Amino acid sequence: MDKKRAFIGIAAVGAALTIAAAASWTLGKSGNGTISLSGTVEATTSTLSFRVGGYVKTVRVDEGDRVKKGEVLAKLDTEDLKLALETAIAEQIMAAANLEEMEEGSRPEEIAAASADVQKAKAALAEMEGGSRVQQIAEAQARLNQAVAARRSAEATLEMAKADDERFGNLYKSGSIGQREYESYRTAYRNAQEKLHEARASVSAASQQLSLLKEGSRREDVLQAYAALQGAQARYDLVTAGPREEIKTQARARLRAAKARTDMAALKLEYAELRAPFDGTVLVKASEEGENVSPGTPAFSLARLDRPWIRCFVMETDLPHIALGQSALVEVDGLDRRIEGKVTYISSQAEFTPKTVETRKERVNLMYRIKVRVDNDDGVLKIGMPVTVRITPR
Repeated sequence: MDKKRAFIGIAAVGAALTIAAAASWTLGKSGNGTISLSGTVEATTSTLSFRVGGYVKTVRVDEGDRVKKGEVLAKLDTEDLKLALETAIAEQIMAAANLEEMEEGSRPEEIAAASADVQKAKAALAEMEGGSRVQQIAEAQARLNQAVAARRSAEATLEMAKADDERFGNLYKSGSIGQREYESYRTAYRNAQEKLHEARASVSAASQQLSLLKEGSRREDVLQAYAALQGAQARYDLVTAGPREEIKTQARARLRAAKARTDMAALKLEYAELRAPFDGTVLVKASEEGENVSPGTPAFSLARLDRPWIRCFVMETDLPHIALGQSALVEVDGLDRRIEGKVTYISSQAEFTPKTVETRKERVNLMYRIKVRVDNDDGVLKIGMPVTVRITPR
């Protein structure tokens, strides 16, 4: 909280310096005819903040440290940002693979399988429409004859097994044979019954198949075969043509969106490092390790002290003797040398002026703000420092 108040303090100090500078009058002309002005040192100051939120992992600078452009001032914890980037990369790879598959079209194996399905459906339809061949009918008749012969053999076997079952059953009842011997004949009789049942079923199936072949294909079967051929042909056309162009356009758009998400995730990971935008001095450090910061929350105040300027005010009567680019000398209390500077700005309108100026006496009280740019490589000048500026009239 103390660090946050520091930013408010800087703003308050700046306002106070503005008022003090506005209240300062020209010191007048010295004996050698130079214009003496009272001013204060100012510099470019930036309030730096993270562009993403998170926990502050490391803080590498402190107040008063000088930093270079691009130097890392602080870093956020990046585990969640790294996971987001990995997810975005995976989605981009998936989208790229999907688009590549669509643009390459169907594989030769898929086209061959679809073509085989078409040929199979054509053959089935042709068979339905052409009816049964004589050879097929003859083969079916032969299968029926075989089934009838097998049935007759099964009937004869059953008659013999039945007779044996009755005869040996009577012997078993009279005690002439044992139970084991009788059970063998009893089992043979049951097997003969099952064989006859199977033979009769085979005769029925063979007879039905022969009837169907003699009658030919039903109309509904032909229609089903024709529909199957149309379906196979449609699938073949789709496989050979590949995806529609609008489907490919959608896939390209999904790839662009996935790439944009990847770029955004990478950018957020980059934003987790707060870097100095220029060479400067850290005025305020408002973030500490372990803090949870939101995007835009002030973290540092950085000032460019190598090229500050002096802000001062010139009376209306001295203004005609000052021009842009004019040389100036800056004097600092306690410093035994002067610092060279140049006038880089002259306000185009009066400041701190009465609302109405009606007399010549009031006009001379008008003041104009100017800036005197100086070099400060040795860091002697500090923000807010009062100085004296001397300008030789032109």
